[in-house]
Parts: sequence; structure tokens; C-alpha cells
Amino acid sequence: MIVECSGFAPESPEERILSSIRPHFQPIVTSHRHNIYAVEALLRLPDVTTSRDILFRRWEATGEVVDIDMMMVRRVLSAIRTASSPPHTIGVNVSALTVALAPDAYLMEIEALAAEAERVIVEITETFPIPDLAALVYFARRCEEVGVFVALDDCTPNHDFCSPVVVQRVRPHILKIDGVLFNDCFNHGTVKPLVEIIKLATSIGAETVAEHIATRDMRDWASRLGVGLLQGYYFGEATPLTLAKSSDQPRAADCCA
Repeated sequence: MIVECSGFAPESPEERILSSIRPHFQPIVTSHRHNIYAVEALLRLPDVTTSRDILFRRWEATGEVVDIDMMMVRRVLSAIRTASSPPHTIGVNVSALTVALAPDAYLMEIEALAAEAERVIVEITETFPIPDLAALVYFARRCEEVGVFVALDDCTPNHDFCSPVVVQRVRPHILKIDGVLFNDCFNHGTVKPLVEIIKLATSIGAETVAEHIATRDMRDWASRLGVGLLQGYYFGEATPLTLAKSSDQPRAADCCA
């Protein structure tokens, strides 16, 4: 005899992914003293075998990324609430599509996170073309009103995030130099693309972050170019927050002194 069980509907693929989200945290350090400026929360899916790049492109194509971005903030909030030594400054990623479709709803999630951290940095990712510049500007101003920093992620010279018009209107606090670009420039001794991004950031009083720093030589080269902040395996891999060395993290206001 077959017995039907009621009240236990099978988990949908989206629900399975949402329940699998586990934030890992990677340090961002100052380029001269190498103090921890912030930790970036990176989405990890230990129970999912599909590539995160493939998943994010699918989520942005379907609009599911809005739910993913909001759930990630909630998971980060849960992590810092239970951490023995929570970070002072924390960065989280958000799709440009989420910013366009649900800026106020997403900001409500960020405000809850900001209540637990001294500073929150919202990193707007580059994977989805800016659907509405006015919406992006609106979101940046709303973040500014509540004391949240905005960063533009993975900047390259040909991307809208390096357009002087976009940067002047959004006025981010941070431009993050794309790690692949940085590595390519380092390996070929090319500085022009990096200098252009640094100059663009300087023109609005913003900081720059060089990503994918893997060696001491890369660290020193970035510092000589004038990059203010550094991130990469050389300074630490992304780990669950309980394992992150954040107990000696300086206050955000003191990091770049």
C-alpha cells in the first residue's frame, strides 16, 4: 500500500540553493601597513556542484538574483551575530539588477546588517550591464544617507564602471580593480590601464582595491602604483567567519591613516 505524506512538499531547486548559501570571508588590507580594512563576504555553495559563475548568470537572466542577494545579506548578518569577534567593516556583493529592481527592499536588509557592524560596503558587481543608471544613482544616494559605502566591483577600462560619467554620477567610495586585469598588467609590466582607474578614483576622492594579490612582489607593485587597498590569497583565503582573524581589526576610520 502506498501512503502519501502530506505537509512535506519536496524542496525546489531555488529553495535548495537558498538553503545552501554559506558566506565565507576574505580580508581586504591597507597597502602600506597591511592592516585589515574590511572583510568581504563571498557567497559559497558547498552543497551545490554547479559553477557559481553559471549560476549567477542564470539568476541574473531570470531575476532570481534578487532573492539570492537578499538571502546572502541575512546569512552574513547571522554569521556576524554569532561570531566571537565580528568584523568592524564588512563588504557584501549585490547585482546591478537587484539594485535596479528592488533597491529599497535590498537596502532594508543592508540597514539591518549595518546595525551590527561599524561599516558596511555594498559592492555592486559587474556581471549584469547597468539596466538603469538613474536607479543606480538613487541606490548610491540612499546608501550614503544611511552611512553605507558603495563600491564598484571588478573595474576594467572598457566597462561602464570605468566610465567617467557613471563614476561621477554614482560617486562610489571604492573602485575595485579587476583581478584578471591586475594579473595581466603585472605579468606584462603594463601600468596604463591601472593608472587610469586609480586616476578616475582619485578624481572623486575614492579608494582603489587591487584584487587577486597572490605574492609579495604583486603586493609591492600595487603599492608603488598608488593602490590604497589590497585583496587576495597572499593576505588570506576566504573562510567561515569563525576562522577569520578579525580580532585585531582596526576601526575603519583609522585604516588609511
